[in-house]
Amino acid sequence: MKRKRQNSGSRPPKTKAVEPTVSHFTPVEEQFFSAAGSTAEYEPTDSFADLDEGYQPRPGLLRRLFARAA
Repeated sequence: MKRKRQNSGSRPPKTKAVEPTVSHFTPVEEQFFSAAGSTAEYEPTDSFADLDEGYQPRPGLLRRLFARAA
């Protein structure tokens, strides 16, 4: 049984040309893409700064293991 030869890299593999399927955008699509460049201004409604007050991270596994052994 013969095996097909892999592309040795001497020439690129054959590919088909890709043709565009859409030649124009609808007015709704045009409006959507034109609005993409402008950013809306907003005010943050909630602040999470108070969540870190008094937080103490748990010690790691090795610290917990070796703290008990001593």
